[in-house]
Amino acid sequence: MPGIYPPPLTMKHTRNALLASSLVLATAAWADAPAAPEIHSENAEHLQGLTQVALASCQVYVLTEFEDGSTAQGGSTRGSISSTHSNMKVVGLEDDKLQVLTDQLCQQVSDAVTARGVKVTDPAALQALPAMAALKAAADPSPLAFDAKGGKGKVYSATGLPLLHVYENGWLHRNNMPFAPKVDDHYVSLGDKMSVGFRLTTLQPLVKDLAVAAQAPLLHARLVLAPGGVQASKGGFFASKTETVTTSTLVLPTFTNRLMLTTADGKVARVSLNTAQLSEQGVGELADVTSTAETAGNIALAAFSILASASGHGRAVINNSRKQELRTSHEAFDPVARQHTEPVIKALAGGLKAP
Repeated sequence: MPGIYPPPLTMKHTRNALLASSLVLATAAWADAPAAPEIHSENAEHLQGLTQVALASCQVYVLTEFEDGSTAQGGSTRGSISSTHSNMKVVGLEDDKLQVLTDQLCQQVSDAVTARGVKVTDPAALQALPAMAALKAAADPSPLAFDAKGGKGKVYSATGLPLLHVYENGWLHRNNMPFAPKVDDHYVSLGDKMSVGFRLTTLQPLVKDLAVAAQAPLLHARLVLAPGGVQASKGGFFASKTETVTTSTLVLPTFTNRLMLTTADGKVARVSLNTAQLSEQGVGELADVTSTAETAGNIALAAFSILASASGHGRAVINNSRKQELRTSHEAFDPVARQHTEPVIKALAGGLKAP
């Protein structure tokens, strides 16, 4: 019947409708796209005009245990003392599968650098150099367990590449503006910080020899993955209470997620993550595994100290110790790790400039 149906669409109408729909979708996608990770470059002039690099090391740090705590004294010598401490362990991750993930992420590094127009030396040719064998002989075993301020975990090196676990400021001190926050490396142990001079005395000549043999600057990649964490409130004499917050999201911390360049003549440059990256989704379920005995001990300590305080002997002590597990799996962890490291790797590679 006339007047009921709209006129038939012509090819011109269809094309215009599709174009309009595409523009709407593109605008929406652009509006929802997350901002690119912010990076920080040091000695950036050495990152310019690169034609070729040799990927000499690539390692992934995976944190698997976190703990934190604080004490509040209530602002009075007669008040109670409140102490809070939490420990969280990540369970469900396996060495062999984390090695596979490390190799995948390091391949992404190579691909991202190549996409910038910088050639990456053929891995087989690099492996054939005696200088690479010498550097491997002085490197650490992979995987390597570490206990650091940022937490406990393991470092995994890409297959065939040496693991160089060194205090980051040993290679290059980050240049801060006056009064800027101090940037430190929380992912090496105190022992590594104390011995960094001796470690570099061994490694630097070997790194130089490899750069000479490869006839290209050496690229060193480092990624730090923290699946969750524990953070305590600020305690102290005037604090009235303490608490800890445990999270199960993936965090890529600042500074130690980086690409570093070393040359045969001793030049060092670095491009690092300048803003921490957090996943929106968690990587597992948190479960409280505090033992019954530990809970009973906390209650008994509080009851005893309150009675002692009431009789004029000492102060009441309220202690709360908690243990948790972040229960994950590679089916849950690996996709989130790949998704959130990809833009970081691309951003870091963006700090390298081809001619």
